[in-house]
Amino acid sequence: MARRPVAGTSAPQFAGELQDCTRVLGLDHPNTLATRTNLAHWRGEAGDPGGAVEAYAAVLGDRIRVQGPDHPDTLAHRSNHARWMAEAGDTAGALEAFAALLEDCSRVLGPDHPDTLIVQGHLIGWQGEADETNLAEREAPSS
Repeated sequence: MARRPVAGTSAPQFAGELQDCTRVLGLDHPNTLATRTNLAHWRGEAGDPGGAVEAYAAVLGDRIRVQGPDHPDTLAHRSNHARWMAEAGDTAGALEAFAALLEDCSRVLGPDHPDTLIVQGHLIGWQGEADETNLAEREAPSS
């Protein structure tokens, strides 16, 4: 059974792998893009959601340029970027990103595709989270 990497140790491992991938394969190779994405993910898992958002944003432009906006890896990357936006406290930005992604997934993959339905679930979940936060803020006693 494979063990899940520990968040604090994974980022340095991926940073070393990224140097190797970039040197051997080049910045635009799919494996290099995947390693950059993994590094962004583990930044967030290590407790730096804002850093994860920045890292995902930096890779997104390259994914769109190299793989195209409708490539499944680009769509998945956008979903992860939106998730970390929400985790970093930008719920409104994340909701906007998930809504745009849902439109694109529906167009590219179809409305009943499992990935489209997952994005729809994320959108609904974060909308609920935002609604609960707004309700709590309205109901909080004024001081």
